[in-house]
Amino acid sequence: MVDRPYHRSRRGTRRTGWGLFERAWFGAVGDGTYRSSTTFVGGFGPLGLALGAATLAGSAVGNTSRKARARVDATETWRPFDRGHLFVSTHGFYLDTGPELLPFVHECVLRADLPAPATLELTCSMADGTQQSYVLTSWWAELVFLLWATRCNPHHPKLTNLGWLPRGFIDRLVANGYWESSPVPPLVDTPLELGR
Repeated sequence: MVDRPYHRSRRGTRRTGWGLFERAWFGAVGDGTYRSSTTFVGGFGPLGLALGAATLAGSAVGNTSRKARARVDATETWRPFDRGHLFVSTHGFYLDTGPELLPFVHECVLRADLPAPATLELTCSMADGTQQSYVLTSWWAELVFLLWATRCNPHHPKLTNLGWLPRGFIDRLVANGYWESSPVPPLVDTPLELGR
């Protein structure tokens, strides 16, 4: 485990979970342009004409391939971005990618939802003023969501019924010692209420 001083970065912040993560970014890596290339090698006579036709055909195939790649790169889609250690705290979460420790306070998360187990889709307001959308995949995605929703969006529909929590989530909280510091106990009477 990486030992970083993230838990002391804000007064009253406590760690409530940590684990591995993978992050995907929504966007395009190109604008659809590509560099056309034409190579012509030829000569006189039948052999020269055949060589010229072959080089032109090769250039056409290469240009078609570059054009198709440029089209794929210009399409906005979820793209793998980075991975590392996720540290969940009472005031946000931190992504430790190795060279960088990226803090995300709950207030910078503009929107969050859980489209699948262990998958958190979120839109964040970044330090440079832009908004970025990410998909965070981690065993602690539900914990990040619950901490954010109870703090910043207490009327989120998912907080009215926790039946969507995946099997084993409560067990992970309890086994890792995070049950008491998580936002789940006030939302349910007992862990058994969720059908562990």
